[in-house]
Amino acid sequence: MSFFTSISKKKKQAFIYYTELLERINLPLEFENETKCEYNPHSKMLIVDITLPTVDNLPNLKKVTYVKASGEYKESYQSDTFTKKKYDKAIYDIVLLTLKAVFDANDPNVEAIVLNGKVNTIDKSTGKAISSYILSVNVSRENFKDLNLEYIDSKEWFKSSKGISATTFTKITPVAPVIEISREDSRFIDGYEVADKLDASVNLAAIDWQDFENLIREVFAEEFNSNGGEVKITQASRDGGVDAIAFDPEFAIPYGLNLSE
Repeated sequence: MSFFTSISKKKKQAFIYYTELLERINLPLEFENETKCEYNPHSKMLIVDITLPTVDNLPNLKKVTYVKASGEYKESYQSDTFTKKKYDKAIYDIVLLTLKAVFDANDPNVEAIVLNGKVNTIDKSTGKAISSYILSVNVSRENFKDLNLEYIDSKEWFKSSKGISATTFTKITPVAPVIEISREDSRFIDGYEVADKLDASVNLAAIDWQDFENLIREVFAEEFNSNGGEVKITQASRDGGVDAIAFDPEFAIPYGLNLSE
C-alpha cells in the first residue's frame, strides 16, 4: 500500500523549497513576512500567499531640526499624499520581487504563478484584528521573462497584467484572490464510522471496500487530528487515483493516500 502519491510529494517539495526561498528575499521594508505555497503539478502553477506590510511599517519621518531658541529637536513628517504613494509603490515592488525570485529559480515545473497578497492589521471601526487579501495576480513565465525590470513601473505593470486590487492600499479593501490555497476538493465525500462495529471475528480482507476506506480514514484521523490535521475520503470515480487525503496543518498541503496498492 502506497500512502504518499508522487503528486503529494511534488507538492510538499515545492512548498518547502519555495517557502524557504521567498523568506530569504530582501524586501524594501522591514515587517513580519509570512509565506505559504501550493503547487499544482497538472497545470504547473504555483499559488503563493504572502503577507504584505501595512502603511505603519513605512518610515514617514522627513527630517529632524534643531531649534536653537528652545534647545530642542523638532521632527517633521511626510505628507499623507507622499506616504500613500510611497506605500503603494512598495507593495507593487514586493509583488515583482516575489515573482522574480520564483521565476529566477528556473524550475521547469513552474510555468505560472498566482500571487495573493494579504495584510494583517486592525479594523479601526471595530478595534479587532483582521486578515484581508488586498491584491491578486496571475502571471505566466512566458510573459514575465519579457519584462525589463530595470525600467518598469511596478504599478503600471500590475494593471496591465490584469491584477486585482483596490485603487490604493492605504485603505484596506478586501479582494477575492484569483485562486486560493484551499483544503476543499470536489472529490471529497462524507465519511462514516466503522471501527466501533468491528470485533476480533471480522476478516479485514473480506470487508466491503467502502468500509475499508472509511476504516483507514479513521486510523489516519487519530494521528492527524491530534496535530490539528484532517483526513477526508474521495468519491469512487474520478478521484485522480487518490482514495483519501490527509491535510497537514504545518505545511498547509494535502497528502494523497492510495489504498489500493
